[in-house]
Amino acid sequence: MRFTCVLSSHRMERAASPVLPTVAAVVLIVDPAARPSFDSERVSIVLGLTPAEGRVAAALAGGASVRDIAATIHRAESTVRWTIKHIHAKLNVTRQADVVRIVLSATSGVLAGR
Repeated sequence: MRFTCVLSSHRMERAASPVLPTVAAVVLIVDPAARPSFDSERVSIVLGLTPAEGRVAAALAGGASVRDIAATIHRAESTVRWTIKHIHAKLNVTRQADVVRIVLSATSGVLAGR
């Protein structure tokens, strides 16, 4: 079985204690074949998105394509792309990968069913 390891460093505004540095690392080890499931309502609340935007953002973070999302929510691909543009504007990003990163960061520990 193969796993993917993603390491990301994050600067903290202040140290947790005088002996600990202000830099923390997040290590995420995942099975790339398994698709995570995100609670779209939680994504909406945490990121300040509408319910429709939360569903799309959660689906993107779960690895779904625009075509997959459109088929799942019974909307045109153009509608999904329009929704993604609104998500980009609200989150102040320009790429879908940034949306995925933000959803993963903001909802760590709140995967559906966990």
